[in-house]
Amino acid sequence: MKAVSEACIRNKEPIAKILEQFIPTAKRSRLLEIASGTGQHAYYFSKKFPNCQWQTSDLKNRHPSILSWGEEAEENFLAPKLCDLNNIYPLIEEEEENYHFVFTSNLLHIVGKKLIPNYFRLVDTLLQDRGLCFVYGPFNRDGKFTSDSNREFNDWLKKEVSPESAIRDLEEIEKLAWDRQLKLINTYEMPANNFMLVFEKQEVHND
Repeated sequence: MKAVSEACIRNKEPIAKILEQFIPTAKRSRLLEIASGTGQHAYYFSKKFPNCQWQTSDLKNRHPSILSWGEEAEENFLAPKLCDLNNIYPLIEEEEENYHFVFTSNLLHIVGKKLIPNYFRLVDTLLQDRGLCFVYGPFNRDGKFTSDSNREFNDWLKKEVSPESAIRDLEEIEKLAWDRQLKLINTYEMPANNFMLVFEKQEVHND
C-alpha cells in the first residue's frame, strides 16, 4: 500500500529549507497538509519538525499509502482526514481549532481551475490570523511558462491527467488568495522550475 513518489524524494530537502525558516523548532504548532498524496512529505517533515503536529489529508483512495507511511512515523504524524475540494465543508465542520500553518505540494496544477477558489476558501477558514500557507509547485509568470520543460509538462498534464489540469499563472493565484484575505509575502524559486509561495492570513477588523 505504501506508494513512492520520485518527485517527493527529490524536493523534500529544498522544501524543508524553506519551511525551517518559518516553523518553530522549540514551540508547539499545528499544520494541515492539504493533499498529502503518498504520505512521504508528511513522514519526512513530521520527523524534521517534531514539535509540529502534522495533520495529513486527502481523498479516500490516498489514505492507505498515507497510513502506511504513518506506521513508521513519529506521534506528531496524524492519520489522514478526508479532504475533497469538490466539497470542503465536511472537513471544515470537523475541525475544532485553527491551524498555525497549511502546506500544499503539487496540487494547484492538478485540480481543475474552478476548484482553486475552494482551496483558498478552505485555507482561509482553517488557518488562524497571521498563520502561514505554503504552496509548492510550478507556476507561470506574467502569463508565460518559465521553461520549455514546464511547457512540455503542461501538455502532458492535459493529455495524461485531465484537460482541466494546467500550470497556473502566479498572478492569478495571488489574486484568488487575496480574495480570501491571504497575502503573498514571499516567493521562492525552487529547483526544477518550481516555486514556493508563502501566504499570510490577514486579520479582519470589524470597526
